[in-house]
Amino acid sequence: MHKICHRIVSAAVTVLLLLLSTSLSAGAKQQRVGSGAHASGQTALYVHNASNIGVYCILTVNSPLSITNIGVNGSYNWTTPPGPPLPVPPTTSLYYTCPLCPQLTQGFFYMRKGAKISVTSNLPGNVLDGVSIAFLQPPDTCPGSTSGFYPYGAQPQITATNGTNFAEVTLNVTTNETVDISCNNGANAKINISSVGGPSWVLNGNSMPAFSATNSWVNGTTGEDNNCNIGGVFPYQFTVCTAGPNACPNNAANATCTSGSPNNGPCEFTRPSGQSGGDVYVRFIGPEHPPL
Repeated sequence: MHKICHRIVSAAVTVLLLLLSTSLSAGAKQQRVGSGAHASGQTALYVHNASNIGVYCILTVNSPLSITNIGVNGSYNWTTPPGPPLPVPPTTSLYYTCPLCPQLTQGFFYMRKGAKISVTSNLPGNVLDGVSIAFLQPPDTCPGSTSGFYPYGAQPQITATNGTNFAEVTLNVTTNETVDISCNNGANAKINISSVGGPSWVLNGNSMPAFSATNSWVNGTTGEDNNCNIGGVFPYQFTVCTAGPNACPNNAANATCTSGSPNNGPCEFTRPSGQSGGDVYVRFIGPEHPPL
């Protein structure tokens, strides 16, 4: 009788071990399939407010054709902005900047200090083609001009003494992925762009596993520019990286960078055609201004 019981217990233990082994194997397979945000090989885009102040972030789209194709932390619920003026304290809602425009190509939202958000598109493959990310004020504002989050001159309007700058990304496309910072119109924010993981990036023919670049200041009055030889950054006025045409023809020319000089840039990080994966970060470090 004792031997029979021993055999039964032994058989039961064997069955339990087999079941446990099968369960662990299935769990491991599920974890492998679902582990990581990039199982599909797409490049993920994150925006991080690394400063010690709250800031408005402005997204402008090229393709997708509408800001409503852009998701922030998975939300695509862009709404007509209240006011003006903007609500105080600021809310984290997603707002259009031009509700009456035929193409809703720009939107903005508030980021508290330390906040990190993901930016996605609802196009197949999460295509983000020519999406710009600005802080504090809308992009493409030349030195001395005013800009705000509302159309038609409504308040609040802010004078961009030294112009505005922005990060530009093209990700998850069948051609080359590209990332850069444009100071073509000046600089009002210190922005860092960086990457983690995925295929290598290329700058000036040199391959690198990851990149990081931070823009510097522009003096909108004198045209002095401290971005001439920072790889991944377009200098002030030089719309083709090493030369014009000038982005702001009614303002002072670039007084520092030499037109056509090889020390300008190279101005964008690229990937070979069809390659994607890993993470790209755009970080707001704080407001930027020339030395006093």
